[in-house]
Amino acid sequence: MKKIITHLLLCTLFVFAGLGVFAQGLEDFTNFPENTNSYHTGSFTGNDGSTWNYISCRGDSAISLPTPTLAKGKTPSAEMASGSIANGIGTISFDYKQVFSTAVALDILVNGTLITTVTSSAEQGIIKHASAIAVNVSGTFTLTFRQNSLTSGQVAIDNVSWTSFGGGTPDPEPSNYPTAFTVNGAGLNIITSWTDATGTQLPSGYLVKISTSNNITAPVDGTYIGDDLNLSDGSGSKNVQQGVQGYTFAGLNSASDYYVKIYPYTNAGSTVDYKTDGTAPSGSGRTQAILYEQNFNNGLAPWTQFSVLGDQVWVLDSIHGVDGSMCMKITGFVSATSTVANEDWLISPSMNIPGGSSPKLEFYTAMNYGTGSSGISAFVSTDYTTGAPSTATWTAVPGTINYSAGGWVWTSSGFSDLSSYTGSNVHVAFKYTCDAVSAPTWEVDNFRITNNSGVGFNENPKNSAISFYPNPCTSGFNTLYTGNEKFHMTVFNVDGSKLLEKNISQSGEFTSTEKLKEGIYLVRLANQNTNAIEVLKLIVK
Repeated sequence: MKKIITHLLLCTLFVFAGLGVFAQGLEDFTNFPENTNSYHTGSFTGNDGSTWNYISCRGDSAISLPTPTLAKGKTPSAEMASGSIANGIGTISFDYKQVFSTAVALDILVNGTLITTVTSSAEQGIIKHASAIAVNVSGTFTLTFRQNSLTSGQVAIDNVSWTSFGGGTPDPEPSNYPTAFTVNGAGLNIITSWTDATGTQLPSGYLVKISTSNNITAPVDGTYIGDDLNLSDGSGSKNVQQGVQGYTFAGLNSASDYYVKIYPYTNAGSTVDYKTDGTAPSGSGRTQAILYEQNFNNGLAPWTQFSVLGDQVWVLDSIHGVDGSMCMKITGFVSATSTVANEDWLISPSMNIPGGSSPKLEFYTAMNYGTGSSGISAFVSTDYTTGAPSTATWTAVPGTINYSAGGWVWTSSGFSDLSSYTGSNVHVAFKYTCDAVSAPTWEVDNFRITNNSGVGFNENPKNSAISFYPNPCTSGFNTLYTGNEKFHMTVFNVDGSKLLEKNISQSGEFTSTEKLKEGIYLVRLANQNTNAIEVLKLIVK
């Protein structure tokens, strides 16, 4: 069927070419020979007649079979590369899909020059379309899809099409900058939005640059800057097509300031033309501090579960969480002939949420064997203590919650405002229900509450079982406690910036403060067995 469709499309494109429309190329990998879950290296004849070569590709994850999937973590990097193709390339479009839980970063190169990098994160199984990316390279060209790095997740590609380009003058730089540019922080995200630029020459895309320092430099014409979503060095970038009008940088450092600028451009690769004259739109935002988080990597505790109906309960899944981590999972499915009606609750411990701090809740869900949000809902309570959920008053978590649409796709809930639920006894719970006919499977992971107040947690009372000696200290301190507990230690300054992080494996372990300035710090200790958190004050002289 795919072969028939390909021939029809090619015939249609040639007809349009005869009417004066640019001719177009199409590669849908009809001749790609792989169809199993094993990675191989080889070659095949493409629809254009050239020899396509691939490195470390498999063929079992369909967009429209045959579909190649590029591997993760291979040396040399997994790639799919064409032979020489005639008639130039004006724009390129294609479909791609994040195959597993690891985020995608796929480079597209023409004649060995980076044209763009496409990305996806927490979008497993979702087919995305990269549309009409401007290239404008005349003559014979080669096209390469290559993994951006060893950590780039497995990605399927299909339905690659391009317009021809006979030369001529590339588009001039865009006439204007976008307007109404905004930058805001929410949770651990920086959210940008804008209104697309107008004028005689419209942009083909926008380069959004982000940095932890207010020193962003303008790009240079002819040097294409690809996507860089790893901000460990303090800076990053994202290319956004005309018409999208926004992008969210996710998973950033807590309680940190970020600066952003946006530059419209035309063309791509060596002909990219950025608008840099005048003043580029800019803004800044601050991520929130982490008040409470649970990723279940150390088990269920201190969360609890309560089964109201049915024998099934929430269980710990060790490999299917976000990015292959642990998560909690529930289903009423028993076998092909048995589905059991259930009502099961997954309940957080009591949490202290201070008022006036703009607390935000975000979590991730994944689902399969169901439709919509059937079977799962999130609730909040300020009077629950223990035992049956029916002993307390529960209300739906406020706002519009985004739940997974299926296919095991991990989906962010978005941010729910918990400002109406403050105090020392706040619980959040997930309620799963199913009947004896339909029993979707749901997974929950990366639960997080953030706020705007300092480092996001209050110092524990003085009767804590953990202490530091000496405190105040000059060059370092020992962590003292009884028992065989192990802790993950994080040191913050009073502004909420993370300065030091380490594991404490036994009482008396020494921590150096030589890199810390004189001042007051808050030390967060997360028990690696129970997930219980204590926060102590440390003074460095």
